[in-house]
Amino acid sequence: MNRPVTQSLAAGLPKASARLGRFVLLQEVGAGAMGRVYAAYDEALDRRVAIKLLREDGPGDEDRARIHREAKAMARLSHPNVAQIHDAGEVDGRLYLAMEYIEGDSLDVWQRDRAWRARLGMYLEAGRGLAAAHAAGVLHRDFKPQNVLIGLDGRPRVIDFGLARPVAEQEAVVEPVDAFADTGSIFGLDLSVTRTGTVVGTPGYMALEQFKGQPLDAAADQFSFCVALYEALYAVAPYPRDQLPRLLTALAAHDVAPPPADTEVPGWVHAALVRGLSPEPTDRWPSMGALLAELGRDREHDPETGRAQRLWLVAMLALVIAASTIYGVLATGLAIPTAGRGFVLALVVGVALSLMLLVLRRPIAQSALNRGVAAFFLCAIGVVLALRGATWAIGADPRPTYVYELCALAALSLLSAASVAPWFGRLSVVLVAAVPLAVALPAWTIPIYAATTVLGVTLAACFTRADGARHQD
Repeated sequence: MNRPVTQSLAAGLPKASARLGRFVLLQEVGAGAMGRVYAAYDEALDRRVAIKLLREDGPGDEDRARIHREAKAMARLSHPNVAQIHDAGEVDGRLYLAMEYIEGDSLDVWQRDRAWRARLGMYLEAGRGLAAAHAAGVLHRDFKPQNVLIGLDGRPRVIDFGLARPVAEQEAVVEPVDAFADTGSIFGLDLSVTRTGTVVGTPGYMALEQFKGQPLDAAADQFSFCVALYEALYAVAPYPRDQLPRLLTALAAHDVAPPPADTEVPGWVHAALVRGLSPEPTDRWPSMGALLAELGRDREHDPETGRAQRLWLVAMLALVIAASTIYGVLATGLAIPTAGRGFVLALVVGVALSLMLLVLRRPIAQSALNRGVAAFFLCAIGVVLALRGATWAIGADPRPTYVYELCALAALSLLSAASVAPWFGRLSVVLVAAVPLAVALPAWTIPIYAATTVLGVTLAACFTRADGARHQD
């Protein structure tokens, strides 16, 4: 909330004045753990600026010198997605930074009710600002949506570079864990922490090495960026924030929360973010630039992705043709195959399917949808082998087994509709509809089963292709 600088507010300023050197402080526009931010007027250059006045009990001498150095580095950096630093200095022992004044909302406010593509695009721009700062040798150490401002021109600028650094830079500290032990609440994990002898940052966005007080590099900023973007795209934090011990355990185990089942965000985005959320810095992307390049790829027009989709579709259709041929031969003359022949047939199809998935493991791995479909078919062939093997072992009539298989596959489709893709529900309807037909016409059990499974695989191939094209997955 903007407040005019009155005498009572000015009591916290040097010499109780509404002036700071050549700057006239107009109104307070924000406050945080490191200090207060004021809208100000630069008399020397005749322009409006933002002044960040650091707390009196904030950085020590070593950190003051570092902030001066990094402010100078940032002042030399001119990038459209970084708030420009104009000056840094001290007045009566109070350290201040004069920076570009940005009128607009923070990213956490802007991203509400926006489409996922718009959110991703805005974060990509902000990420370019981070990458430019890294190239200049400056780390952020507290990247989060609140530290990105969207100007009236729609351009994001990252602010507060280099301000959130451990007081003892190379000292391995574990006090941040104890600092929240008294409450362990989510309230503490959403706030920046500034305390002598402790790590400074926002725990919900901090990498594991930052909690440990280890020396940081650009990988820590990359981790924070991925946390923020994950939360923006999926409306859920990648790691639990209700208790600090749970957060640290999840960070160490790389236990990333799954995205919502109904998300429209493609699987390759999720895969890119999960890598950036790795507990070990060396397991993340080599740089912010590499991460942004992956997130910014045009999957719809990318030749490699297009080939992968076509290869997956061709393989699925080849499986349909193979299954149709085999079942057609077996069903000639309405002959019911023996239980042993049915088991061997399922085993052959299962081996062929496994080999196909092995060959296509790379394109399948790039897509959460394709991974789900592949898992469905593996589970389906496993169910079929189990039922036919049991039928063969006990020497029972194989015809009821095919009805049991249809019921089992319908149940598996319903489970996949909740965990993989909604269109599996339509597939389950096809399978369930075939059950009464197979029961009412026992002589036609094999042709009905064959036609139903062939139709099911064909529908799965078509739905997978359509869903992948819609989500660029």
